[in-house]
Amino acid sequence: MNRFTEDQEIKKRLQEEWNEIPEMVLSRIEETLTSLPEKKKRGNQMKKIWLAATAASFMIAGTITAGLISPSFAATLNKVPVIGSIFEKIGDKGVKNAVKKGVTTNQINQTQEKDGVKLTIKDIIYDDTSLIISYEIKQGRKLTGQKMTVQTKKGKRTVPFPTPHVSFIFKHNGKQLKGAVSGSIKEKNEHTIMGYESHQLEQPLPDKVKLQLKAFYSDPMRDNPQENKPLQFDFTVTAQKEKNNKIFKPNITQSIGDINVEIKQVKVSSSYIQLDIKRFAPLDYTNPYSYSLHDENGKEIESLYEAGDLKMTKLTFVSPMESPKSLTLKIYKNKKEIGQVKIPLK
Repeated sequence: MNRFTEDQEIKKRLQEEWNEIPEMVLSRIEETLTSLPEKKKRGNQMKKIWLAATAASFMIAGTITAGLISPSFAATLNKVPVIGSIFEKIGDKGVKNAVKKGVTTNQINQTQEKDGVKLTIKDIIYDDTSLIISYEIKQGRKLTGQKMTVQTKKGKRTVPFPTPHVSFIFKHNGKQLKGAVSGSIKEKNEHTIMGYESHQLEQPLPDKVKLQLKAFYSDPMRDNPQENKPLQFDFTVTAQKEKNNKIFKPNITQSIGDINVEIKQVKVSSSYIQLDIKRFAPLDYTNPYSYSLHDENGKEIESLYEAGDLKMTKLTFVSPMESPKSLTLKIYKNKKEIGQVKIPLK
């Protein structure tokens, strides 16, 4: 559903169900309209209307939680993308592209507190290939801007104190979900840190799934952080089904020089493109091979990271705004291209 269609659908539902909105909400909307400054210029008048509509949408959203609007209207509003989220602020380019494409999130908003630390799970993007979680850490003492003195060969130096962070383990039916993990954190204010963590799923999950999340909080200022027990969250998430979210199993094998390249699986979602390649190089710093990925027009797709195990190399790239029709994987040895593999997406 694109933004224009969403606006039209919401307008239609408002017209159909306006009588169901409580008097309190209507009164607040009227107060908002009255308080906005009167301007004669058309541009400012349109801005006033937009501000009023925004205020109304927030109040209407609040009534959904209270059960004051019909399920059909609630379902319509639930399809609207979440704007201004942590994903937009600090997500990698793949996550930000997903938000631009209109991906909706599962709003969790669960908070656990321990030893003066509050951890809030905000939202989760869930599709066929990944779970992407956003969160906030709050604490009474300052979490950022702290300094510490360290001894170096050239003497004592004052450096920033390491920032507290959290890592997550997802479980489904008691089993840990495996896959490549990436993420980032950023200061919101001196007492709050916001972050996200992306988990690439190795195995598909049901469209609606109950998950258990264990959060391991690490604070360098604590004496024994390893003794901290994880915080636990339980919730249900629903998959964001996009027509371009697909898993391909091309099973392509191609000889390039003295190696055999086997493309086992390609996952395409609104956030990422992930290639699973049977490992043909050592899993250490001596690995001389690198890769680049290109669409059907030869345009290079931005690379995010490489992960894997003894059997498989997993390459993750940013999913572009326009879904590619085919891919070309270029392989380099010591930074020199040695061959290409064409990957049809069908």
